[in-house]
Amino acid sequence: MRVLHHEQGQRWLADVAPHLLSPELAADVARAKAAAVERQAIEAEIPEHLLFSSGWPTARPTPEEAELLASVRRRVAQTVGIEVGYTSAADVMRRYDELLAQRQGTPSSADANATEHAAASVPAQASFAF
Repeated sequence: MRVLHHEQGQRWLADVAPHLLSPELAADVARAKAAAVERQAIEAEIPEHLLFSSGWPTARPTPEEAELLASVRRRVAQTVGIEVGYTSAADVMRRYDELLAQRQGTPSSADANATEHAAASVPAQASFAF
């Protein structure tokens, strides 16, 4: 898809001069508009308390909510034709834990494990020579 498909709110650049679009491009626009409507409907399934605030999660999802979020991610990705991560409940919960820990300034368990592994693989020096 090309820049003519860029959505700005509910306005589409392709709507400004649709007579300038080739039939193929007009069909692409129609598909993109339909996908945008479907994406919004799918994303509306997300409970309000799980929506991000200022780019951060505010609550940890339950396992059932994490499965719903993973399902939303999979269906939106399929609808708009992209690949995404965090498509299982376990992946979603792990990601929320990482983000909540980052927001609070504490390392997540994944960060701590990575730090421990990195520290174990780096030879220690008894003292520094200055």
